[in-house]
Amino acid sequence: MEVVDIFELLDSTAGKKDKIAILKEHESYLLKQVLSFTYDDLKQYYVTTHTVKKIERSEDFSTDNGDEHWYGFLALLTACDEHDISGNSAVEKIHTYFSLMPAIYEKWMRRVLDRHLNIGITAKSINKAYKKDKKDSNLIYAFEVQLADKWPKFEKKIIATHKLVVVEPKLDGFRCIAMIQDGKCSLMSRNGKSITRNFVDTVCKELESLNLDDCILDGELMGRTFKETTQQVHKKTNPDVTHIKFHVFDYLSFEDWKNQETKTTCQESRESIEDMCFEARTSFIKTVPRWIVNPLEIQKYHDIFVQDGYEGVMVKTLNTKYKFGRGSNVLKHKAFFDTDVLCIGFEEGTGKHKGVLGAVIVSYNDVRVNVGSGFSDRQREEIWNNQQGYRMKMCEVRYQEETDDGSLRFPTFRAWRPDKD
Repeated sequence: MEVVDIFELLDSTAGKKDKIAILKEHESYLLKQVLSFTYDDLKQYYVTTHTVKKIERSEDFSTDNGDEHWYGFLALLTACDEHDISGNSAVEKIHTYFSLMPAIYEKWMRRVLDRHLNIGITAKSINKAYKKDKKDSNLIYAFEVQLADKWPKFEKKIIATHKLVVVEPKLDGFRCIAMIQDGKCSLMSRNGKSITRNFVDTVCKELESLNLDDCILDGELMGRTFKETTQQVHKKTNPDVTHIKFHVFDYLSFEDWKNQETKTTCQESRESIEDMCFEARTSFIKTVPRWIVNPLEIQKYHDIFVQDGYEGVMVKTLNTKYKFGRGSNVLKHKAFFDTDVLCIGFEEGTGKHKGVLGAVIVSYNDVRVNVGSGFSDRQREEIWNNQQGYRMKMCEVRYQEETDDGSLRFPTFRAWRPDKD
């Protein structure tokens, strides 16, 4: 069965188990290649279908030679990924290729280019279909970063088992992963979405100038405020990122990142970062400061960092290794917590806010929560007058603690998160 026919069959099939069965039944090298080019987060094409005009057809082409159509397209994507073609040249070549394709192929190739087939399968289900044994490596690389758990959950255990720990200030920034490959730098959000475009001439240019071996730098982009940083990261026209710095707090070899198995410890990672001498060699790259302290001093350092304008304190043990996903390898302790929630509704304001937004209604673990603070007057007017544009969008909310009924105490709007929609 042709790849496009398999995709059409998957699109018309309900149920995850049935879709996985179809993937197994029609397993082929080409199908797995197309799926890999679609869902592998390590591949970056720097072109989307928004920039490639749809083909106007007076007549359609034959669907014969389907395999050749796909191999030619994958060769184009490889050229984009390896920076052999880019910009307008890449857009024109892909547009020309689409013009020579049958309409059904253009349809599915566009979805591959946009990295989402929209047929109810994910990298996880693809890996499940094709992984024969637990020891087998996954077909699709799934982007994942280290996420911190909460310090109070593990405080007693850490104090009992460690005489010394590492502390760093908790930054109030936008999580960023810098991937250095073959001298080229690309930036990714914590969910694997490319945010390179606005930083080509600042962060990326400086990292490329350092002639680093292939590696991963984990950190946060920090501007004057969190809201402003988030806006400039996602701004499509005339972004102003000259005040945004990349603050690095972790390092991994590219091999460890790809295999999602880290060999270096927290202390060894730090030594690698310090060897890069960012402060002496760059203007847009900074090293997050750290101290080695007694774990009984965590609260003291938390209070010092908060007083200095940080969110709180991050805690790591000296021999811990980078863990993909959330865990106790790194812990956070702060007065307030942040969460990503879905906007499901709106309430009109009262008093000076009558006629504009009073609060957005969000879903937090299926509990409806009203978030009424944190908005500028301009935002209140914009959101209220364009509710459909914000309904079912993800936003970040800061809160002090969960209440007994599962709601949030003192919720404050932070920013819309288009990278998580």
